[in-house]
Amino acid sequence: EEALRELEATIARHPSFIPAQLMRRTIGGRDPEESPSPAGEGGGLPSWPAIWLEADEASSRARWNDAAAAYSKLLEPEMGSGEPFAGFALEARLGRGIAYLAAGEHVLAAGDFLRAEEEWRGSPAPSLLLGEAYLKMGDPRRAEEKFRSLWETTSFRDEVAVEASIIYN
Repeated sequence: EEALRELEATIARHPSFIPAQLMRRTIGGRDPEESPSPAGEGGGLPSWPAIWLEADEASSRARWNDAAAAYSKLLEPEMGSGEPFAGFALEARLGRGIAYLAAGEHVLAAGDFLRAEEEWRGSPAPSLLLGEAYLKMGDPRRAEEKFRSLWETTSFRDEVAVEASIIYN
């Protein structure tokens, strides 16, 4: 309930902040078919929120190639200088990698997860996803090395063990 109140306050202050609207939809029990409202002040929509919505919509409908293409647009240098919010590039890169993984493009997925792992050291998500990509590429030895290395270096050992076991099953 507290998280929902914070999200509502954020959305009230920044109505065009699409990630907050999507999070509210996810944890707030709202209808997944309900689309967030991208219109900001003056009815104009900056390009990144529209593309973010496109990526989310494609992902929610398991249109993985479309999702990957939309996330790719978010990662283009033409999107502007700097991130619109902290973690924007990480979320877009992981989103694209997940879409590639689901589409069977395991090598492309691994490339995104490798880059995310390099750029955001300390975050276990890129390494877990990279291990999953290695498994799907038919390289269980490399996946195990990735999971073991992550488990040995993270402060989130229990979470890593649980996630790795889910990936294996």
